[in-house]
Amino acid sequence: GQLVAEAAALFDIGVRYYHYHARNPVTQEQSTCNSLYASVSHAVQDRLPGMLISFGASRNGIEVKEAIQRHGEWERISQAALPLHL
Repeated sequence: GQLVAEAAALFDIGVRYYHYHARNPVTQEQSTCNSLYASVSHAVQDRLPGMLISFGASRNGIEVKEAIQRHGEWERISQAALPLHL
């Protein structure tokens, strides 16, 4: 809810591009969890259809590094639903 409220406040002052990194709600570490990204993305799109959204897990944080180590580089970008070569 906080991210959607932040995006809405930014939208109200003219911002049309929103970039975020999902965080595990328990540990607050950056996450590669697709359901976290989808939840925020869908809520922002529903409330602010004119807002462009950019997101993706960086290489920061223990959880992201462990996920990449377990599942490969695809884990870092899978939330974008793009092929790895793109």
